[in-house]
Amino acid sequence: MILVIQNEFELISCEKIKHIKIFLDDVTYRNYHFHSSYELIYILDGTGQINLPGESIHVVPGSLIMLNQNETHEIDAFGGHLVGAFIQVSRHFCEEYLPNLSLVRFLHRDIASALAKEPERLCALKREVCEIAMAYLKEEPYFEFDCLVRMVNLFRSLMESVLHEFLSGHDRSTIRKHVQRMNRIVGYVENNYMSPIRLKELAELEGVSTTYISHFFSEQFGITFQEYLNNLRFERAISLLQDETISAGEAALASGFSDLKYLNKMMRQRMGCSTKDYRSGVVQAATQAPATHHFRLLERFLTPEEALARLELENTPYSIEG
Repeated sequence: MILVIQNEFELISCEKIKHIKIFLDDVTYRNYHFHSSYELIYILDGTGQINLPGESIHVVPGSLIMLNQNETHEIDAFGGHLVGAFIQVSRHFCEEYLPNLSLVRFLHRDIASALAKEPERLCALKREVCEIAMAYLKEEPYFEFDCLVRMVNLFRSLMESVLHEFLSGHDRSTIRKHVQRMNRIVGYVENNYMSPIRLKELAELEGVSTTYISHFFSEQFGITFQEYLNNLRFERAISLLQDETISAGEAALASGFSDLKYLNKMMRQRMGCSTKDYRSGVVQAATQAPATHHFRLLERFLTPEEALARLELENTPYSIEG
């Protein structure tokens, strides 16, 4: 019997550059999943839908989609073919390089539609996406620095383009205080996630009600405080499980879980395996793989050579216009 996971947590490993992962993917279907990174998707070929709870976004070549961190989404290609460039950026990247914008939630996911009346700005964003992806894949000398600089500029452009209407409707001092408060709250949670944390504790820390804190998390991240805390603990546990010198029980406790049983329950819900299976690699075996791993077979990651050729073709008209 195959276990169907409705909402899978995806652990993103940024191996080339800290906080950044870029790849090209030919997707037929990708089941509902979420991750703690922002994700920018540039559709290069094919048509399909990106589905979120309560919303479906039709995508075609040229579509540019921004997904917020912890935002559940599904990708479904029409005709079994949807090629896109995927840029995944952790919130920690924004905290490190764009501190004033580290906790912004994008209001417009379909950037191409939002900028339909500003074709030059949209064209510039697409060109930036292509150039960042090519720099990442080519790995030329100092490409890490090049990608970081380009990514900062891209996010600044996105903020100016997509969130301009949102920011202009608020007093700047209010925005600043809002960001400072979220930095304090998130900082406290990330420094204390290994211990029990309650909404009341955060409310007392900020001098506000528990209802306010609850709404604050929902508005900022699109999930509840408990879901945010569980995601943080789960990420930490997965990281610790990769260290063979640490037992699974120790990893669970060090991550803030009450016991290994609770962590195993969450592992089965999100990844379709136990901590033991995860460590032994059984989760990769086709006979034991949950439905989510079956669905992953319905996508093909382009090789660096294929990806570069596709991006250079895509970027040609932008280069000519520039």
